[in-house]
Amino acid sequence: MLQRASRFLLAAMIVLAMSTALASASASGDRDQGDTIRIAIPGSSNETDRDTHQGYIGYTMEYLHEIAQYTGWQYEVLEVSDSYDDGLEAALDMVRRGEADLVAPVQYEDDATEGIYFSQNIYATAMTILQVPNAVYQGLELSGTLRVAALAGSGMQAAADDFFERIGVQPVYVLCRTVDEQIQAVCSGEADAMLNSNLEYIPDMSLVAEFSPQALYFAAGDQQLLQELDDAVVYIKQANPSYSRELYMSYFAAGSQALTLEETTFIEQSDPYVVAVLDHNEPYQYFDSETGEFCGIAVDLLRHISQETGLQFTFVTVNSWDELLQKMETNEVQMVAAMPYDYSFASQRNLTISRSFTSSPYMLLARPGFSGPVEGQQLALTEVSTYTEGNYVGDVTRYSNMGQCIEAVQTGNADYTYVDLYTAQYYLNDPHYRALNLTPQSYTPRTLCFGLPKPTPHQLISILNKSIYQLSAANLQAIINQNVNPPREMTITDIMVDYPLESVAIIGTLGLLVAGLLLFFLWEKERVSRVLRKRAMEDSLTHLYNASAYRKLVVKHLKQMEPNQMGAFLILDLDNFKKVNDANGHQTGDRILRQFAALMQNVVGDGGILARVGGDEFAAFFPSVEGVEDIAAVCGRICMETHTILVEKQEISVSIGGAPVRAGDDYDALYRLADGALYKAKGDQKDQYRLALRDGVPI
Repeated sequence: MLQRASRFLLAAMIVLAMSTALASASASGDRDQGDTIRIAIPGSSNETDRDTHQGYIGYTMEYLHEIAQYTGWQYEVLEVSDSYDDGLEAALDMVRRGEADLVAPVQYEDDATEGIYFSQNIYATAMTILQVPNAVYQGLELSGTLRVAALAGSGMQAAADDFFERIGVQPVYVLCRTVDEQIQAVCSGEADAMLNSNLEYIPDMSLVAEFSPQALYFAAGDQQLLQELDDAVVYIKQANPSYSRELYMSYFAAGSQALTLEETTFIEQSDPYVVAVLDHNEPYQYFDSETGEFCGIAVDLLRHISQETGLQFTFVTVNSWDELLQKMETNEVQMVAAMPYDYSFASQRNLTISRSFTSSPYMLLARPGFSGPVEGQQLALTEVSTYTEGNYVGDVTRYSNMGQCIEAVQTGNADYTYVDLYTAQYYLNDPHYRALNLTPQSYTPRTLCFGLPKPTPHQLISILNKSIYQLSAANLQAIINQNVNPPREMTITDIMVDYPLESVAIIGTLGLLVAGLLLFFLWEKERVSRVLRKRAMEDSLTHLYNASAYRKLVVKHLKQMEPNQMGAFLILDLDNFKKVNDANGHQTGDRILRQFAALMQNVVGDGGILARVGGDEFAAFFPSVEGVEDIAAVCGRICMETHTILVEKQEISVSIGGAPVRAGDDYDALYRLADGALYKAKGDQKDQYRLALRDGVPI
């Protein structure tokens, strides 16, 4: 018989989770009864959410559906809507009577109920956790007396008492009837923290501690059925050892990466972080001398993090790791844009590393005609390459960056080098390097992250890690693609280099036809290139410029301004847009954004550069204005005409921050000026504009 005390604690942890922990559909009527497994779920209720197939949604049944891929089972869910403690007894009785085949979840006990058997493998682990809402969390010291909000009668206090006794804390329990009351108690200051189960997802909560693990099993009266189930679980773990963790993250950890109050305060109080860009390491980090811009996957990812969190970055070029480390020692830089995700590598250089943001398989890049073996051949590697941890075959020549390694192979100064696939794609897209050979390697992929000097503020590393975690696969791939495959101009010479024999044959035999075809190819290429360039520069929803394209265009105009010329830089933010979006749905939100973009185009006309730089944040740049009065007039007109956009008969409003522009101004400095003015406009009363101070003089 399961011990009542341990069952009571398990009930408190699992009943909370069962409201989101079920998923299945009943088997169709034409299946043989032997193919249908009847599952009794103790603690389930009629409040359980259902999907479009009238099944239950959740961890337990998704795990069982994965098991079914190996067993061929179908499932029929039997709800047992009593409390978990009574429901478990009822579910086990159903198994004894032959009314159910399987019960889950169950905690294992040595003195198990007669006729009931447990699976050999666990499928989940329930933990008691101590947590605090992000909105009030600024670090919780576990010492002295601690006021703890707990569900009355849940039994979690017993597990918590053991934990608190072990760490020398005296708990004072604030008993609540519901989870909502627990949250209210912590938010109001009545309690310092709340008890919960890790299998009960509550949005925007920070974990303080976890303890008292309880392994969860399947139980049945048929040992052969459990043997089939255990075999399937073993297959699942062999095929994907992290399956349980991924499933847990999907159901119980989604949204737990929100920033805490401590972290948002840290962002507000932080100066811009200076980021070292190791030059000529395309496509991850480099300085484009033609545009005067810092570019690369890592650079664009940091800009994305800046837009999402408000954390500011500035970039400087370094040419070697020695130079970078020297600048870190003198605090000239506080961050590395991209470095190996390698703890040993970081420890040797006294660095903290973030979670990884890219991983790409290694490739062997070799000169034309290279076929191996590599013994005795000249190998080009960077000074800090971690490939094979230093166990190289061949004679090694070290270079400062990856660009030099690839150029050494191209010019014959080296026979081969090792690059990751993204780097290989970037260079082989350039006709200058297209003759090089590429061979996949089986070594561990090249994985990159951000690096920070120690000691590192824990808030900073947490913000970076959360931002990387929250970045969707689609957005990350978009950042990678635009850097791995940048627009390139193709010439007739490039085509002839790619197709030398064909070019000679065509030129020799077809003459005028070749000229016509070449003209057509060039025209088509230019047309496609224009379309691709336009798409790469556009925001897909509003068709204004995106943040990256806007920045490049503004930087270009700043360099072309005359000494006596004045321009304007505006940042515009729709007021209370999130509330409107949440209340009326994303389709309505998208309509508002499109209407506002069209309104701005109508007001600005062809005289300015417009962009959507964030969710509901827009920017405008005017290369030339007559004076501050012109800036004020445009801002006032935009504010006034925004009122014509209606949602549920309510007018939309916008706040604007502006800054005058002079020749020689820096983009980032202008952005901070306008952003500061926007902050004042928002803070005063919204639905207005504010212009920044210039040299201490109000405008």
